[in-house]
Amino acid sequence: MNKIHQKVLQKNRVRLLQDLNVSDLILDSLVGEFIITDDESSKILAERGPKNQARAFLTLLPRKGTQAFSAFVAALNQADGSVHAELATILEADATKLGLPVGGRPAPDGRQPGYSQQVSNPEKESSCASGAMAVSSSSSSGASASSGDGWPVKVQTADEDVRMIEAEKVSGTEQTDYSRAYDMVNNPHGLALIINNKNFTCGMKARMGSDVDARQLKEAFEATGFTTHVTTNATGRQMRDNLYSLAIHDHSKYDAVMVAILSHGIDGKIYGTDGDLVLVSEITSFFRGDRAKTLVGKPKIFFLQACRGGSFDDGIEETDGPSDQTDEEREEQLFKKFLDSTPSSDETDGYLGTLPVEADMLLAYATVPGYVSWRNSEKGSWFIQALVKVIHEDAKEDHLMDMLTRVNDMVATEFQSKGRQKQMPAPVTHLRKKFFLRPPRKSGRFF
Repeated sequence: MNKIHQKVLQKNRVRLLQDLNVSDLILDSLVGEFIITDDESSKILAERGPKNQARAFLTLLPRKGTQAFSAFVAALNQADGSVHAELATILEADATKLGLPVGGRPAPDGRQPGYSQQVSNPEKESSCASGAMAVSSSSSSGASASSGDGWPVKVQTADEDVRMIEAEKVSGTEQTDYSRAYDMVNNPHGLALIINNKNFTCGMKARMGSDVDARQLKEAFEATGFTTHVTTNATGRQMRDNLYSLAIHDHSKYDAVMVAILSHGIDGKIYGTDGDLVLVSEITSFFRGDRAKTLVGKPKIFFLQACRGGSFDDGIEETDGPSDQTDEEREEQLFKKFLDSTPSSDETDGYLGTLPVEADMLLAYATVPGYVSWRNSEKGSWFIQALVKVIHEDAKEDHLMDMLTRVNDMVATEFQSKGRQKQMPAPVTHLRKKFFLRPPRKSGRFF
């Protein structure tokens, strides 16, 4: 959706929440115009009460394509009741006043009509955990508020003619495009599991600094809307049990699931505290589409902080590989397939509405195959330090793969061991869309 049309919806959000009745007619019209899907329509109607349905709809609509606004106005005009026709008139009038009437196009030079072009701010402020997204509560006056870094935290009432451009600093000249993104409409967004293996009973060294990683990851996950559970010092069996329990949980009311495992490892395998090796393919297999039915079509994200090859011990900078690896283990095949293969026939006339069982997964490895992963005993691992920092700073506007690219750069250029060793993270993606970790909305504002 064009940014000006998004601002018209934002400006009139309070009025829309008050008067909009998301009837089957409106939703069916938008489904018929291929603006929203049947599944999205069902999710909206599953919300309790008209106001919650309207809120879910208005959160989804701005992420859609350039025709979404015009289709919505047309649906309002066709819907029952004079109040919907009045809403359509208000939206059309505001869009025209701002220079982009319904069905209109942006100015040819790329600027938004009625607004001066914005200058990109090279510095990003922030931290979700430190309260950069904190907001003041709503008031009947409808006054606009900012979170301190320009992020919009409250919408204007219908009688306020205030342009949101000043309250919503957008880095660069274009707003983030959510039209090809996974739906992130629930609050909370989902469940997250952190397995923090610090102390081992099989002769491996304790992973000093791992508690720092676990604590900071938990804060980052919760700041972006995930209910997070931390399991400490899990054996191989306990790791499997926890992962299985998470996978079979009912995720119907969630948008995604995230897993972080902090442990020793070799390529393709991660150690339980008892020395039991858990295959990465086994970890991901719990969450396959044919096993975790309520996660089909939803992002399943795995952060794996562990070595994938030979180990080093160079002073305060430690690695996440066992100190007693054999030569045979070091020579393990470097590019091991991380997901179970599924036998298939040569037939191609299957139902096109299905998805591959391994779709919608992302594995963010701390390092490339065959190499060690470094950890500081006081500050935590290089990979998790960078990941947490980027989540806090960029989750408001960047999707996960863009954030992991920045993590790659930070780890590669800003960290180095005493022995001058380096590290290169390695994300592997089966995602079909962009995955945003923006915090969920609550009562029309971010928190």
